[in-house]
Amino acid sequence: MKKLFVLTICLLQTTVHFAQSSETLVVEQLSEFLEFRPQEKVFLHTNKQILSAGETLWFKVYLTNANTHKASKLSKVLSVELIDQNQQMLYSRILKLENGSGFAEIDLSDSLPDGDYFLKAYTNYMLNFDRSLLYTQPLKIINKWVAYPKTEAPSAGFDVQFFPESGDFVNGLITSVGFKAIDEKGLGVSISGEIVDDQANKITDFQSQFAGMGSFKLIPTTGRTYTARVAYKGSFFEFPLPKVLPSGAIIQVTPALEKMTIKVLTKDYPLDNHFLLGYQRGKAFMLLKPDPSNSYMYSAFSTTDLPSGMVNFTLFNPEGVALAERLSFVMSQDDPTLSIENPEKNTNRSKTSVSLSIDHQGKDALADLSVSVFRASLDQPMKNNIQTHLLLSSDLKGHIEMPQYYFQDVDMQKVEALNNLLLTQGWRRFKWPDVMDKDLPEINHFLEQHQSISGQLFKYYNRQHSAPGEVSLTVLENPLINATVETDADGKFQFAGLDFQDTVTIILQAQKPGKKAKKDPTKEKNDAFYIRVDKKAIPPVVTPLVPMRTAEIDNAIADAEAQMNKIREIEAAFSEGGAIMLDAFEFKSTKNPYNDPVSSRALMYNNPTTRVELDSMPVDPRLGAATMADVFNALQIPGFNTTTMQSRGASTISGSNTVAFFYDGMQVDQAFVMQDLSPGDVGSIDYFTGAKASIFGAVGASGVIAIYPRSDRSYANLDVVGIANFKLPGYYQPREFYSPNYDVTTEEKPDYRATLYWNPAIQTDQHGAATFSFFTSDEDAEYLIEVQGLTSDGNPVFEQSYMIVE
Repeated sequence: MKKLFVLTICLLQTTVHFAQSSETLVVEQLSEFLEFRPQEKVFLHTNKQILSAGETLWFKVYLTNANTHKASKLSKVLSVELIDQNQQMLYSRILKLENGSGFAEIDLSDSLPDGDYFLKAYTNYMLNFDRSLLYTQPLKIINKWVAYPKTEAPSAGFDVQFFPESGDFVNGLITSVGFKAIDEKGLGVSISGEIVDDQANKITDFQSQFAGMGSFKLIPTTGRTYTARVAYKGSFFEFPLPKVLPSGAIIQVTPALEKMTIKVLTKDYPLDNHFLLGYQRGKAFMLLKPDPSNSYMYSAFSTTDLPSGMVNFTLFNPEGVALAERLSFVMSQDDPTLSIENPEKNTNRSKTSVSLSIDHQGKDALADLSVSVFRASLDQPMKNNIQTHLLLSSDLKGHIEMPQYYFQDVDMQKVEALNNLLLTQGWRRFKWPDVMDKDLPEINHFLEQHQSISGQLFKYYNRQHSAPGEVSLTVLENPLINATVETDADGKFQFAGLDFQDTVTIILQAQKPGKKAKKDPTKEKNDAFYIRVDKKAIPPVVTPLVPMRTAEIDNAIADAEAQMNKIREIEAAFSEGGAIMLDAFEFKSTKNPYNDPVSSRALMYNNPTTRVELDSMPVDPRLGAATMADVFNALQIPGFNTTTMQSRGASTISGSNTVAFFYDGMQVDQAFVMQDLSPGDVGSIDYFTGAKASIFGAVGASGVIAIYPRSDRSYANLDVVGIANFKLPGYYQPREFYSPNYDVTTEEKPDYRATLYWNPAIQTDQHGAATFSFFTSDEDAEYLIEVQGLTSDGNPVFEQSYMIVE
């Protein structure tokens, strides 16, 4: 970076003195701010983004430092949630990360309604910063048999916004004006229009380019007001432009393929002792000052020595106050490139070998990669990938449509389109007044490298008053795991360094400080404390959730529905799981999860199709549930339609039949379950279908829902003086993706896997090489091999390759 800084100074042909107090202060405090408040970015690579209900969603997590893009060394615990368009959480995973990465999967219920869904990912530490930074990724889930309930959500409607370059119109200064037009879903739309002044004089015409964005030039005049007249879908709309300032300064940036021109223009505003700072990823690379004989700044410089990514230019006055700002983007030609070599044509059930190579301009090319192979028709065009996200989308506020467009076949048209984007959605991860005032964001959510439990003690009979004491922790499943901590003066406590692979029962007991245990524990009375355990924050998404553009995925939706029809036909023909339908998998553990019945009566109905132990779930579906219908809706049990309370029969394609209900081993009617049974009394739910329901005889022909009460041994939700107990979800243990090996097995059943191959843990050698192989299926189609990942020095890589199976 030092070499780059010197080069930039020479190109500017101006006198720069970093030793001057204001310039030095700005650079040093920026560095200090980012050092003491480092931020993180997260990206999820999924096996695909268009899925059918009943499939498995596989994903790989990449957590990076926000500036260097190297694997984050800060957080090691990350939450992933699947939410619907109303932000209701349907599934959640807690992952333990190693070197900034981890992976897991979600089995989507086959009764999940057709519609738009979103993945949300965050660390606890991220919650200290702007919530609009939270990562979300849209998904489309296809289910023609179950429609998503329609809601009458308010619509923002058509809108156009206009943004003068660097923030303001200044009298007499030619200014680029960016604009963005969006529809009621927040997606860009094509528009045209004209700018008129308050005397009805036409100033200029304008036309949107890519994704509803564009720009035009305007020389504003003080005393005049300007209005944009916009034509859209046969109607005309008017939008006022910002007011014109009589004096001030603006920044003009003109990007090109490998160079950039920057100007600072003024009107009745002296630039004495002002300076322009250029910085990228938190590091200064340019300091520009005006020539004493001129009232402007100017520089044209090469960008070949800068890495790809956002660059910021900020104009400061002599006191170090930021006056104007402009964002631009550098597209480096020296970024590492990823290549995929694979056979173009393949036969059914044949072994396909793939070679990967990374060219990193002679540098070490170690990389952490993930691979998915799926039908090419199910790919989302120009989607957000690890490269577009880390370099672009994560540094801009709002929804970025088809970000991959800006990175493919880069030419001046793409440069101009990217410039329009930055004119309309420019933003940064900090505020300059906070930097200069050393006003660091308050840390209310601490870094998590392990799981932790925190809370506060209160007087049991007066819970408005906190009280100090000692808190002991015991794990019910393993009493040898125990610890004791002393609270602070306000009764606050924390147990850190907890790592559990399975959900465990935690028992907390509070007592007065320094209290000695009696010789006879049976005569011991609990001290009058109430223990309030802090609940894990589930942050809402504060930015609009923008779904995929339907017009771009119409063919994908049709293909997904056709594949789903074929799978259901095979399901009917082969009855109990005869076809290799979706994503095959195998468990590494040999433990039978049904060997531990929830009650003695459960023994007679063991080995269900699906078992749900409510006390072991990370989010308790009974909380806030008024009836069992609310619980079923939250659980989305695969194969069970929560709307009709019916089950798809084992030998039918689309037929549905009402299930039989059992409670604690006794058959009951649906009315009892839906009207009389309290959700708080339920401990677990079993679902039986197909051959596994045959134990119930004719009653089980259409499936069975067996509900069991909480065990007498359950400690859940007891309100006892001085004691608190609850379930602590452990880290999610991912399954291993498995595809058939037709070299050693002969499978007569049809193979129509929705994902041919998924591998979240491919590591290249120092030369950037790696290989993998998989077997194709029975389906004749074009497939896409997609590879994403991160090099050891923080460079994101992305590539796709096509193959034919016939």
